[in-house]
Amino acid sequence: MIERKASGVGEELVVLGTITGVNRGASFSWDADDAGNETTTQYPFGDGRAMGHTVHLTVAVSEVVAPPTEESMETITVGLVFDSNISFDTIQNDYSTLGTIVFFLKQSPIFDYKPGTYAIIEDGALMGVLKSDGTLRFPTMLEPEVLLGGKQTIELSKLRIETS
Repeated sequence: MIERKASGVGEELVVLGTITGVNRGASFSWDADDAGNETTTQYPFGDGRAMGHTVHLTVAVSEVVAPPTEESMETITVGLVFDSNISFDTIQNDYSTLGTIVFFLKQSPIFDYKPGTYAIIEDGALMGVLKSDGTLRFPTMLEPEVLLGGKQTIELSKLRIETS
């Protein structure tokens, strides 16, 4: 894991890369008692008792977009959470062919079972597919007006932070 420096975009890590692998993570269920305390139970991937499961994307990083750093990253693991009724084959097919992606990442306790795994900000919505014109399309963003001023695209160049 790299040490992050302060930047204009906050504490998130923004990387440009390509998904080179899609792997099974773990399955989970969540229960609350009468007092509202939540308990999480982890199961092997695909266990029928689970409410959701995680998938790990192996990402070959071609650029750390933000924050500025002298360190490079070659490969990272990015985790996603899905409802348990979505099959691994569907996820693998959908994510294996996306091309070049910009990932807005953070640490999340959801992936504490696999240290070093990043989560995508906004529950996976801040993952932009790089188009040939240099813009990013955010296909899973449900409310672009909140994060992108009403658009579902943004120019990659606007994300880069100039270092002095």
